Amino acid sequence: RPAALDILRGIHPVQRGPDLHVDGGLLDKVPGLAMLDHGPAFDVLLVHQIPSAGLERPVARSPLRFVDQALDWVRADAWTHQAAALRTRGIEIVEITNRPPARPNPFKLARGLQAMAAAQRDTAQALAGPVSRC
Repeated sequence: RPAALDILRGIHPVQRGPDLHVDGGLLDKVPGLAMLDHGPAFDVLLVHQIPSAGLERPVARSPLRFVDQALDWVRADAWTHQAAALRTRGIEIVEITNRPPARPNPFKLARGLQAMAAAQRDTAQALAGPVSRC
């Protein structure tokens, strides 16, 4: 059974049929272990990720940008470790990654609609063919 966990106030899981969906990537890209330990039971986790911009840039020179980039590295590393731990607990992970045409951010929220459309298109395309499992 797929599952999701309400990790932030105001961002509640959305139920679609038997599945629950939630966006939980502010502090932790995919809070998989928290979901497994505190949420409903599941054996497959479908993950859609938009890679953080800091992972694709050279090391920042500005102290503020470096801190922002370091948070991207920490979140990516946390997901790598969580995915490995989830697999050892028997959870199957299906991961879909895409890069929207224009990245949304707190100052350009209108780009979120473009990102959602790209995510929906890429997810439908990925699930229509053979699914690559991590």
